[in-house]
Amino acid sequence: MTAPRVLVWLTDNAGPKHYRFDVPVEVLQARGWQVDYGVPGPDLAERYDVLIGQRLHGPQPDWEQICADGKVLCIYEIDDDLTRLPPDHFSYPYFEPQVDGTVAALRAGHRVTVPNQAFADRMLELAPDTDIRILPICLPDEVYTYPLSQPSDRLVVGWGGSWAAQHDWDGAALLDPLVGWMTQHPEAEFHTMGADYTNNRVARLRVTGMQPPLPFYQGIDFHIGLAPLADVPFNSTKQHTKALYYAARGAAPICSPVGAYPQFIAATGIGLLSTSFAGGWAEALDILATTRRQPDDIRDSVRDYAISQHIHQWEQAWTP
Repeated sequence: MTAPRVLVWLTDNAGPKHYRFDVPVEVLQARGWQVDYGVPGPDLAERYDVLIGQRLHGPQPDWEQICADGKVLCIYEIDDDLTRLPPDHFSYPYFEPQVDGTVAALRAGHRVTVPNQAFADRMLELAPDTDIRILPICLPDEVYTYPLSQPSDRLVVGWGGSWAAQHDWDGAALLDPLVGWMTQHPEAEFHTMGADYTNNRVARLRVTGMQPPLPFYQGIDFHIGLAPLADVPFNSTKQHTKALYYAARGAAPICSPVGAYPQFIAATGIGLLSTSFAGGWAEALDILATTRRQPDDIRDSVRDYAISQHIHQWEQAWTP
């Protein structure tokens, strides 16, 4: 069977592109798939069998017309619920006025791809009877081959992510307990990668700026990784991304009990939820600091999340 020809219409070139396209597309192309990026033109149906609209938002008359014409399979790909951003989110003023158009674009698609079951359930609320396919968050296989880099002379607690997470640090009330815990533990260092939300309050702080995905993964040297999420409807469909890439680099995650994190912790048997103890973040840090698992064991617990273990799901979802 000849692999379908796929055109991806992107609206976000950052993290969503990496996890939802770069990671699986590299494998698919090695298997003979044609996957291109661009905006559909008048010769779309002659050149492609599938059009994927990534995070299309607001009025999308061209997309809706292509879907109505039915000449190619139109897949609406979404990994954040753009219909219910919290007002304190930096992008709320941009996306909130466009919700009606976003929902119309979602409903126009022939198929919808999302990262987890909670997200699928939410999309079905907005577009009943839609053909929903779950494509889980995965990592490149090579991430599991990088040498682990946890130092032996100190405990490294860390966080890694973008400049879009202030509302999660605030909503999860992470900073104050982290400041207190670091003050009481001179053997520990805090390593923040990407953005820095510590406001220069955390002792023994090390900052690594934004990096491309693969150097970012290689630079994770944490023993313990923090994954805060605000408990708001927007985050109820969030995936387990941070906990996964921490664990794949040998770090035990402490996560907010929000989104896919509880299921991830239960399924893998690694890490803790921040609300599992009366002392919250600080008590969870105490527990993981004194009962450390070997980084190799932690990484082995999440090998099933390598893209090679799930690429068949992309092949099925992207085939007409």
